[in-house]
Amino acid sequence: MSVRDYLGTRRSLSVRKTVAMSDKLQVYYYCLSAPSRAVRVFVETNNIPHDLHTVSVVAGETHSPEYLKINPVGTVPFIQDADFGLVDSGAIMAYLSDRFDVPNHWYPKDIKARAKVNAVLLWHGSTLRLGSGNLMNYRVLYPLLGGKPRQEDIVTGFLLPALQTALKDINDVYLKDTDFVAGSEISIADLLLSFEIEQNRFQDASGQSPNFAQLLEPYPKEDPKARAKVNAALFWFGYKLRAPAMQLFTRRIMLPVFVGKDGESADIVDGVAVPGLKAAFKTMETAFLAGQDFVAGSDISIADLLFACEIDELRLQDAHGKSPSFEELLAEYPGVRAWLQRVSDRCGPYYARANAAVVVAAQEFAKKFKDAEYQIDFAAIGAVGETPV
Repeated sequence: MSVRDYLGTRRSLSVRKTVAMSDKLQVYYYCLSAPSRAVRVFVETNNIPHDLHTVSVVAGETHSPEYLKINPVGTVPFIQDADFGLVDSGAIMAYLSDRFDVPNHWYPKDIKARAKVNAVLLWHGSTLRLGSGNLMNYRVLYPLLGGKPRQEDIVTGFLLPALQTALKDINDVYLKDTDFVAGSEISIADLLLSFEIEQNRFQDASGQSPNFAQLLEPYPKEDPKARAKVNAALFWFGYKLRAPAMQLFTRRIMLPVFVGKDGESADIVDGVAVPGLKAAFKTMETAFLAGQDFVAGSDISIADLLFACEIDELRLQDAHGKSPSFEELLAEYPGVRAWLQRVSDRCGPYYARANAAVVVAAQEFAKKFKDAEYQIDFAAIGAVGETPV
């Protein structure tokens, strides 16, 4: 899952049933504070009875005498639960998870699962928030509200790299094999991180690059429909293209060259393999390549590489000298030929190098067909793929 997809997951939260409580929780928050918004969403999603108090950070209300009597630290969010007060969004959500009857996934009871959530919470403060929170301060709040000049040397030299590193860690480490940052289900850590990332939309007001979209550009949103098309092509490949290709290759190359047995069989080659390949090529032209440049869409995918390398391998059977040759197989399918060229062009010299061994192998196999005593030079075949591009 990429960072972009991850940001969309928390929008599907469902509201919990009312939790009975004698005294309402008091929640102090500010709408422009990412940690405050995380706490508010947590409380409202789990329908914990509470009174919400807005304390404006930009108006200086967090340092007013009235608020400092409530919260001497002078920060938001803050909660007051009867005679117990607590600061810090991570600590607040962890406490509320234990204090009220909320689903276990928010802050798991299992010590290992909870440790993963705690690890992300601690990482957030020292890494993501360090870059994200201060980037907004230096590019937006200080210039607009404090009358201070922008200090781009601090932004570009420290804060921006810190934020970009944090986003990469979220994408490549925390979301590598799971839908949420601490496991397969949403937790309080996801609320904290996602609101922190969304907070960077504020810096678009500065007009400076990178903007929010550019920050997330390295992490494109996954399209389940586009991925489904690739998967469909991959599944189709196995039994519609590869099956007849391997039948032809086995009968015309593998058996005679490596086993010394004539594998030619009209009922298999002419009755199954060749018709199967032609049917596959026709399907590629009329379905997979109809109205698009590549088999699963407008851009190249892993399905194209798999298809193309399988088809190019059919050049090996030319060593046999029998019809149909590679060119004859594709003669009726110009769309497939054009697509092969597009795949080659997109992959550059690397595609040609990878398939160069097929050409050399075909030459070696042809020599074997002419002279049964000829020793195939496998070293020469393998060496082709080692040639620098």
